[in-house]
Amino acid sequence: MEKKFKRIPFDLEMAKKITNGEMVGRVVTRDGLSARIACFDFKYMTKNLLVLVDHGNTEIIKFYNTTGRFDCVKEHDSDLLLEVPSYKPKYEFKAFDKVLYRNSLDKKWCADLFGYFDDENDYYYLIGYGKEDMKSIKIIPYNEKTAHLLGTSLDYEEE
Repeated sequence: MEKKFKRIPFDLEMAKKITNGEMVGRVVTRDGLSARIACFDFKYMTKNLLVLVDHGNTEIIKFYNTTGRFDCVKEHDSDLLLEVPSYKPKYEFKAFDKVLYRNSLDKKWCADLFGYFDDENDYYYLIGYGKEDMKSIKIIPYNEKTAHLLGTSLDYEEE
């Protein structure tokens, strides 16, 4: 199954992580061409990014500022964007479903009510807790199989 990606605004630190292989994603132009950043500290006026843009059987060298803009004055088809994986929630929750959540393995499980999932931004909204990035929080259903976890930092083995 092909991994789904979503486009987000260019972020220099995230682009470095993608380029270094620390993070899954890709750099693209606004008009959908694949791009790879060859140099992050190029010295050319206000443009510090030296980028190779894929045009089929050849790559074109282009220069960008650190915000990914090709033209400093107006939006351009050559501006850089990032494509990152779009995450799908493991569980399908409905509004007001009882859930357990924690932000890391050493934290205790807390109870809350589910609000909704914002799939455009990959955020869970919990009624009491608020907004949380789905990549940094673990949410499971609260039921007879998981009730014993509340207030503990025990691991949960999912089927």
